[in-house]
Amino acid sequence: MNFDVERAQPISAAVEKAILHSSNVLIMGHKYSDSDSLGAAVGMLKFCKDLGKSAKIVISVKTSLATLLVNHLKKNDLGGELVSVEEGKKLVKSNTLLIIVDTHRAPFFESREIYESVRDVIVIDHHEKSSDCVEDAHVFYQDSSASSASEMVTQLIYCNEKINLTPVYANALLSGIMLDTRDFMLRTTPLTFECAAYLRSSGADIAAVKQFFNNSLKNKKLKGKIVVAAYEYENCAISVAKVKSDNIRIICSQAADELLMVSDVMASFVLFETDNTVNISARSNGEVNVRLIMEAFSGGGHMTMAACQLEGADIEQVRLELERKLDEYFANNK
Repeated sequence: MNFDVERAQPISAAVEKAILHSSNVLIMGHKYSDSDSLGAAVGMLKFCKDLGKSAKIVISVKTSLATLLVNHLKKNDLGGELVSVEEGKKLVKSNTLLIIVDTHRAPFFESREIYESVRDVIVIDHHEKSSDCVEDAHVFYQDSSASSASEMVTQLIYCNEKINLTPVYANALLSGIMLDTRDFMLRTTPLTFECAAYLRSSGADIAAVKQFFNNSLKNKKLKGKIVVAAYEYENCAISVAKVKSDNIRIICSQAADELLMVSDVMASFVLFETDNTVNISARSNGEVNVRLIMEAFSGGGHMTMAACQLEGADIEQVRLELERKLDEYFANNK
C-alpha cells in the first residue's frame, strides 16, 4: 500500500489524542446524509470504539438518503449507535468531542445546535474550502483532492494500528467511496483504489455494498419519468420532477446521476419540491463545476456533486433562474 502516511499519520495521531482526552464523542455529517456522510461517520465510530471511547452517530434517519446502509447497520447490531438530534443533545457534556464529516459549513450540519454547544470539534471533509467554514476546529482535515470523506477516514484508520476494521465498518466506508466516485468512474486517484483495496482486505464485500444503492421497481419507474421529462440546455440536462414519493430525494439524486449518461451532457440538474421547499440535485462529469452553480443558490457541495434548498420558492421561477445562472457560468468560463 502506498498511502500518504506522511500527511495522514500526524492527523490520525492528533485525532486519537483528542478522542482520548474527551469524555465522550458525537459524530455527525450533513443534513440529508448520504452513503459518504454516513460511511465516514461509521468509520470514525470504529476509530473511537477501538480506542475504548463511548461514541454515537447523530443522524436524522427519516431524512437520510442512505436508507439501505442504515438498514445494514441495524442488521449488524449497530442500530443502537445511531441517535437522533434530540438524543444527541442530551449526550453533550462539558468535555464532549464532536467529529464532523463530509462538510465544513455550519448551515449544512445535521445539527448546528449540537455544534454550538460543544467546545472541541474535529472536521474531516473533502469539499473545497468555503469562506463560511468552521474556524474553531481542534483538527481541520480538509483535502479536496480526495474522492470522498470515506477515503479520508480510511486513511486515518490505516495509519493507526490500534484500529481493527471488520466487514460491517469496511462496507460502510466502501459505500461512501463508491457513491462519490460513481463506482470509481469520477474523481479517483491511485490512493482511491488503494483505500478500496485496503477495505476489501478488511472484509468489505463489493457485491453487498452495491445492494445499498438498489431501488424498488416503483422507484425505478418514477426515476424513469424524471429522466424522460428532461430537456437539454447548454449541454446540460434539466428536469423538473413531477412525481410524488416518500423517497423523492433519493429518486431525484439517482435521476441526476442517470442523466449524466446521456451523450454530450456535461451536467444534470433535477428540480423537485418537498413541503414548501424547492430542491436542486446537481451532477457533473467534471467539465462543469456544479458546486459554483449551487453556491449561487446558497447551496454547496463538490465540483461534480452538489445541491441546494430554496424555502418558499416557486419551482418554475427557480428553473428559469437556473438557466440564467448557467448562461452566466458558461459566459465566465469559456
